Amino acid sequence: MSFGFSISDFLAVIELTNKIRKEFISAPSQFKNISDEVRSLSIVIHDVDIVLSECEPDGKQKTELQEIASSCHKILNDLEKTLDNYDELQTYSGNIDNRVKRVWKKLKWEPQDIQEIRNRITSNVTLLNTCIARISGQAAYTEKMGVDRLNERQDDQERLGILDWLTPITTSRYNYFFQTPEMTSFKYKPIGLEGPAFRLLRLLKGDDDLIQGQLFDSKLPPPASPEYVRDYAALSYTWGSQSRPCEIMINGSILTVTKNAYLALRDLRYQEKDRILWIDALCINQNDDKERGEQVQQMGYIYSKAERVIIWLGEATYNTDYVMHYMKQLEKEGTKHASNDQKISDKQWVDIWSAVVHSLSADQRDLLVEGLRSLLRRNWFKRVWIIQEVANARVAEITCGGKSVSSSIFVLTLSLLEITPDPHCQPILDIMPGPLRNSSWWAKKRDLRTLLVKFCKSEATDQRDSIYALLGISSDTCDSDFLKSAMYLGHEVLVQLLIVRDDVDINIKVSGQTPLSWAAREGHEAAVKLLLERSAEMETKDNNYGQTPLSLAAEKGHEAVVKLLLERGAELETKSNNSRSPLSWAARRGHKAIVKLLLEKGAQDYNNS
Repeated sequence: MSFGFSISDFLAVIELTNKIRKEFISAPSQFKNISDEVRSLSIVIHDVDIVLSECEPDGKQKTELQEIASSCHKILNDLEKTLDNYDELQTYSGNIDNRVKRVWKKLKWEPQDIQEIRNRITSNVTLLNTCIARISGQAAYTEKMGVDRLNERQDDQERLGILDWLTPITTSRYNYFFQTPEMTSFKYKPIGLEGPAFRLLRLLKGDDDLIQGQLFDSKLPPPASPEYVRDYAALSYTWGSQSRPCEIMINGSILTVTKNAYLALRDLRYQEKDRILWIDALCINQNDDKERGEQVQQMGYIYSKAERVIIWLGEATYNTDYVMHYMKQLEKEGTKHASNDQKISDKQWVDIWSAVVHSLSADQRDLLVEGLRSLLRRNWFKRVWIIQEVANARVAEITCGGKSVSSSIFVLTLSLLEITPDPHCQPILDIMPGPLRNSSWWAKKRDLRTLLVKFCKSEATDQRDSIYALLGISSDTCDSDFLKSAMYLGHEVLVQLLIVRDDVDINIKVSGQTPLSWAAREGHEAAVKLLLERSAEMETKDNNYGQTPLSLAAEKGHEAVVKLLLERGAELETKSNNSRSPLSWAARRGHKAIVKLLLEKGAQDYNNS
């Protein structure tokens, strides 16, 4: 940044906001509004930093930003001094030593001086948001591809990581509970109900950083029963990093969870009433392999019986809040005017959307596009387990931070903003409850081969999860055709799962080739090894040119596969229909390393290449 202050000035303001936010923990409710405004200021300052890393403001904008930054620093200093008037220090004796504790004075309403500072903060937040919009809009006008580059380089998770580093989740009330010597770690008890059963979480109401809940057992209805288990919502999210775990209170004891689980619970918690949730990290004893295996087997059923599935995409940014707000407006207006089927092709939606955004400038509409693309880049769209969670959902809502919107409106808005999702996102959008589910490929063909192709880019911590997740939603039974598909795509774990089944013939030909031939041709070394360990036939010829697996691997240049087959005793001199040996095929294609390898193994040079 080249204007009158450096990044250190921004960090100084951010650190000051974070310091003040901590002071509000356990404060009377009269300070909630000012606390929320300080949080909003912290978020928008991060957004300014991101925008300025990509867009160069003009001279007037530099001056304006410098003035706002100075004003923010002064307001925060004033607030810090003012807060000292509303608390006092008390010394009290504990069992271990004497301690000093900060105690808030009792108030009946928001003090006038606090209200005045709150108004000043609100004004600065508005000014910063307006300035962001102008700078972003200027870049869009002066360089058409500027917004796209911003989309590619803006990493919301990295920004949130910085905020995470600056603001660890350690607060006075939080520490008061978890540093108490009498607190014990939560211990799971076996699920005590017979038949299909699971745990549910009663997330207790609240509005501070201390998350409290109660786990209890509940029965699942038989598969033929159409009714819900009860009014619970199933959470779909990504576990995220386990490097900074957080602590919550479950049944009066401490339970350690990932940062993402903590943040999701904080965002989903109601202030005025408890709510019932199912979240895998809490409702399954992750340290009990037997229970975890049993519960994972019925996860799809758990999601299908939930009243709704909540898709939590992570913490909010200014851009995501912006687009979530307007999607919510579209949802409200659609309830009044649009038809219930919510078809993307329904022109009425275009009219409603036009009415919702009619007052927005071109710059502000660009922010909508940026915000929605930012959501599509969240890690949730990359993970494989979310596929069955979405596929089994009756109703789903997209949540980011404290804002939510139905999955139907989310998918619809992509079309209204003319956004083309990345290839790994589109299949997930196709299976969400909404306008695409009944008209996309999902309604016509969901066999395992199709799923493998559609979701081959999805990620999993354990490769086996990629297969279990897809097997759980495939529409047909396992057979050799799946095995061939797995060979083609390189899913070695799927091969391992299928070849141990009694109903799969690993030597059957599909489309003229055995699974081993497919794997050898595609160069999937691990899959070839698995099939050879299961005694797959090595000398079966395909129906095209009469090539063996060794011949196919030699032709395609897969040296590692050739070595595997030779180690297992594959025949060197078997000829294809045109009298070519594996050596001849390798020589014809110019694979010198394989030619040398075959000659060293004793292959005869018939000079057929």
